[in-house]
Amino acid sequence: MIYRFIQRIVVVAAIMGACIAARPVLAQNSTPSGNAGQPGLGVAKHHKGPRMAIWKQLGLTKDQKTALRPIMKDQRTQAKAIRTNQSLSMKQKRAQLRALHMQTMRKVNKILTPGQRAKLHAMMMKWRKNHHRR
Repeated sequence: MIYRFIQRIVVVAAIMGACIAARPVLAQNSTPSGNAGQPGLGVAKHHKGPRMAIWKQLGLTKDQKTALRPIMKDQRTQAKAIRTNQSLSMKQKRAQLRALHMQTMRKVNKILTPGQRAKLHAMMMKWRKNHHRR
């Protein structure tokens, strides 16, 4: 049961990371070849929809997006390192991923306005409710 909860937390963090990492250019550029040659944009094209939807729902400013990008990039890098670390047990990985998520959320919450924090919390609760297996 805890494993599923941690998985959901990681998925939510990944979705948030994906949303934060998307570049505003992706929302405006609808041609598939428009991102050719731009490093880091190939993967973002695939996940453009959910990221941009969350950004739009939260109403992030350009400055907020700029501030959140390195936080989410760091979170993804650290999470990948934890997941691929063969010396850790599943229990240790879950604990470290949970701690990383909490640390990331504290940083994100410092950047968001109180209204944005409330919206994000509501979105996360809705996601958990819809994806909770009974």
